[in-house]
Amino acid sequence: MSDASLAFCFGVHNHQPIGNFDGVLRETTERAYHPFFARLKARPEIRMTVHCTGSLLDWLRAEARPTFDLLGEIVAPVASTSPSWRSCPTPTSAGRSSA
Repeated sequence: MSDASLAFCFGVHNHQPIGNFDGVLRETTERAYHPFFARLKARPEIRMTVHCTGSLLDWLRAEARPTFDLLGEIVAPVASTSPSWRSCPTPTSAGRSSA
């Protein structure tokens, strides 16, 4: 067996269709998105990417601001060092590096 290490990047895609019911979005945010982002924030050594659809980000910004802000806290360190990130009008994905 080799002693070589394996670099792994975990990716998550959060999708909600445009016009989905507020109750569905609220429950999904409370039971899945917010707890996941909270655990992700607590483990900055985890390398991963998170993609959220634009309609979901719009809803989070308007209806679940604590979750939207939590996502912003997670991506802020990466956003400040990524030129391509600054050119994107609506943040839809974030890569985290252990570097």
